[in-house]
Amino acid sequence: QSSAEKCYHCRASKDNILSCDLDVLKANADARVAKEKAEAEAQARIVREKAEREAKAEAERLEKERLQRAKRNKRIKISLIIASVFVILLSGIIVFNMYLLPNIKYNKAVKLQENGQYESAISIFLEVEENKDSGERILQCKYEIASKLKDTKDYSLARETFNEIEEYLDSKEQIKECNYLEALDLIAIENYDQGYKMLVELGDYNDASYQVEKSKYERAVSLMEDKEY
Repeated sequence: QSSAEKCYHCRASKDNILSCDLDVLKANADARVAKEKAEAEAQARIVREKAEREAKAEAERLEKERLQRAKRNKRIKISLIIASVFVILLSGIIVFNMYLLPNIKYNKAVKLQENGQYESAISIFLEVEENKDSGERILQCKYEIASKLKDTKDYSLARETFNEIEEYLDSKEQIKECNYLEALDLIAIENYDQGYKMLVELGDYNDASYQVEKSKYERAVSLMEDKEY
């Protein structure tokens, strides 16, 4: 209404409103609009920059987590590989020690036995006594050792070795044979008493009784020839 003295909105007086310069008002309005636009843009920029910082921080966090997961997975993978290699090596060692090594040692011992190196063969057969026929081969080696000792007239050691395997083959008979041969050797060197004793202890083995009588006869003849009537 034209009779109103003040603006209903801004409460400015009618005279002030009518006296206003429109260019100034327009300039002021434009300045205010520009200021509000600048403030809005600044606020939007602040919000945008904040969002960008937050997005960047989130991206960095996610990347850091990804790298940590990658490192952790790599460590786990390496650990699994190492564990697998260890298990494989351990299994290989167990298989080697339980199966391959005993066979290698057994074959080496067989070669030594075949070459007449019985003592060395026995020491290895004892290490693999449960493998194949190692126990039987130990007896064979000891029998051969005892036989060689008997052949070289080392009757004491021969008897001792045959005694260790007295149930093997004819070891008991071989012990008697050692005693028999030693008795004859003793008589040959005129150790009559010990020789006779050993032959008598043999009983009916071989011709032990005959050898006693024979050696006594020969000894008596020798004494008679020496006039030791």
